[in-house]
Amino acid sequence: MKKQIHTIALFAVLYGGTLFGVLTYGIYKIEVLGNEYETNQKVIAQQELKEKAYFDLVQIVEATKADREKIASFFITEKDTIRFITTIEQYARQQGVVLETTQLAVEPKKEKTEKTEASDAMLKIGFTFTGTEQAVKNMAAIFETLPYHKTISEFVLQQNEQGGWTGSVLLAVTITP
Repeated sequence: MKKQIHTIALFAVLYGGTLFGVLTYGIYKIEVLGNEYETNQKVIAQQELKEKAYFDLVQIVEATKADREKIASFFITEKDTIRFITTIEQYARQQGVVLETTQLAVEPKKEKTEKTEASDAMLKIGFTFTGTEQAVKNMAAIFETLPYHKTISEFVLQQNEQGGWTGSVLLAVTITP
């Protein structure tokens, strides 16, 4: 009987140890899978945020298309330089002034260095124009209000000897590639 009790006790201890080991392993696996689940939840949340940001960006791009096109119209491209000069000549004819292009050059894009920032290429263009006082002043106003990203580096209006007026302007208009 004693031997039988020892055998049953041994099996009970082995069974209990095995059960304890299995339960411990099960709890460990549950803990590992729980951590993995939390990590996956975080990754999914980050992906959802990225997806939402992407869709928001797409909506902003679509909503601002007209605004971006309007802003782009304030810059000329190298292909547009002839059209730009033609437009200026049309304005001059409308105002009744004689327009002459005195300078035309493209200043290449400056690269960014440590001390300066990169800049777009510039169309350097000079004009002289003559006509009546009012026509020359109107043309001057047109140059000042041209709807382009520009810098006016020289602007002179003066009365000439014949009683007419002469103006000269030097523009630097931003060119985008």
